Amino acid sequence: AISTGANVTGNLAATGNVSGVNVSASGNVTAVDGTFSGNLTVQGTTTTIDTAVTEVDSLAIDGLLTTLGSVGIGTTNPTRKLHLHSGITDTAMLIESTDADAQINFKDVNSGDGVSIGVRGDDFYIRTGLSTERLRVKSNGDVTLSGTGSLKVPVGTTGERPTPAAGMFRYNSTEGKFEGYTTEWGEIGGG
Repeated sequence: AISTGANVTGNLAATGNVSGVNVSASGNVTAVDGTFSGNLTVQGTTTTIDTAVTEVDSLAIDGLLTTLGSVGIGTTNPTRKLHLHSGITDTAMLIESTDADAQINFKDVNSGDGVSIGVRGDDFYIRTGLSTERLRVKSNGDVTLSGTGSLKVPVGTTGERPTPAAGMFRYNSTEGKFEGYTTEWGEIGGG
């Protein structure tokens, strides 16, 4: 171990602990263990291999080992600002909350408008304005739409009918009527 209260400059190689007020190197710094109680600033490239980072209060990444500021998790070739890739048949991302809701917010910084999607218990919801619930899918499969507007169903001609399956509902623009399918297409409601 190397312990000093002064600056260490030049190359530093240690297989144990390195502690000091300031460690500055224009060459390489190699160590098996390192603990930083202050700030760690990297101006070059940081490469970690099979390393886990734990107990970090906050982490800001600005183009670190990325292309044009994109960050890849599970991929070395991110195609978006944040690209998550799971090479296994498992969850690529998990969002948990100790509060009542676990949610993701999408916000337009120009208008201030936004949308939240989230879960409460086993229910899934979508909120507009980040707080007004518009849709809820309950754990039993029930779907609730909120508001005083309307619901627009799929619209198409008789020739554009989809491959039928029991329970389908649509507006037939050729007939000008709502129709549904049980064992055949039929009009729903009056004329």
